[in-house]
Amino acid sequence: SGGVFSRLGIGAKIGLIPLAMALPIGVLLALYVSSQNADLAFSNKERVGVQFLSPLKDTLESLQKHRSSSGLVLIGDRSFVSAEAASGKAVDAALKRLEVLSAQFKSQVNISEAVGEALSQWDVVKNQTNAGIISAPGSLEAHTRIISLLQTTLDAVANQSNLILDPDLDSYYTMNSSVSTLPDLLESVGLAQAQSSTIASSRLINEAERASLGLILGQATGQTEELKTNLGYAVQGNASLKADLGTLSQSAQNETEALVNLYSNRVLNTVNLTTPVRQIYDAGNRALDTLYGIYDRNVVVLDRLIAVRVGQLEQARNLSLLAVVLVLLLVVLLITTIVRSITRPVRQLVEVVEKVGQGDLSQKASLITGDEIGVLAR
Repeated sequence: SGGVFSRLGIGAKIGLIPLAMALPIGVLLALYVSSQNADLAFSNKERVGVQFLSPLKDTLESLQKHRSSSGLVLIGDRSFVSAEAASGKAVDAALKRLEVLSAQFKSQVNISEAVGEALSQWDVVKNQTNAGIISAPGSLEAHTRIISLLQTTLDAVANQSNLILDPDLDSYYTMNSSVSTLPDLLESVGLAQAQSSTIASSRLINEAERASLGLILGQATGQTEELKTNLGYAVQGNASLKADLGTLSQSAQNETEALVNLYSNRVLNTVNLTTPVRQIYDAGNRALDTLYGIYDRNVVVLDRLIAVRVGQLEQARNLSLLAVVLVLLLVVLLITTIVRSITRPVRQLVEVVEKVGQGDLSQKASLITGDEIGVLAR
């Protein structure tokens, strides 16, 4: 008639009290560990996104170099045939690596359709260039279209892998430099190289070309300042990055300024275009090589920052789990000790009472405790 609890022993009843108190604490701890696991999964997915940055960079770099060299070949300068062939092979290899990577991580970052479209467009441009059935302006436009598609794909990688939602100031602005600012700057430099080389080869510049090149060089200067600002914010968030990112920012600024000055003085603002096309082309290649080297080092910094965060999250989660286990063990030990301190004298007292009930009045309850059970025994 007393319900379920009436059938439980004293030890079980006492044990239920701390268990009832521990339930809400356990739920809170479980939610906390779950939150830590979610943060860890978020950052690990960011690292998947970082793995796409280098293959995308390689593809963009080789496409930009092929755009410049193939444009010169198409207007009749055969001295750039070897450069065109080498950069074409580099595009093939980079797109293949990107295709393999996109298939490997399709469940987390799905860019397979975009990569397939880039491969299709590249095959058309490559075949038309090799056959000489596309004009230099047409080749420039087709290459730029593929590069634009890959830049959009880079944005998709950042969105799908959580990179764009990076929670820390230092890694966010380092990421933004890798995903947005540096790719935009590199495309401006690549376009400037392609247009300046073509103009230098023909030794003529019309007003439309002058306006277009002037706009591109102006964009490159602005993007360099934006890069400097981004990396400056990253250093504000983490002073230990000053040596790495400060050097990258200054190198990018120096390289871009040198190229802008060269193209402005020798191509944009001159009447007699006497600078050899090879000098104009090589200057662009040097700038691209330097800036892409900066891009690689920036990606290394970004990956290191996220890896450190992942390590910290794993350590915090493991410590939380360890704390939970230790607390549970302590609670179990405490409950066991308390239950035994109560049930043991009660059992002894029950034995005495049972023997007295059987007629053995010589029994004594020899319990020495200071609690209510001790008083009853006495």
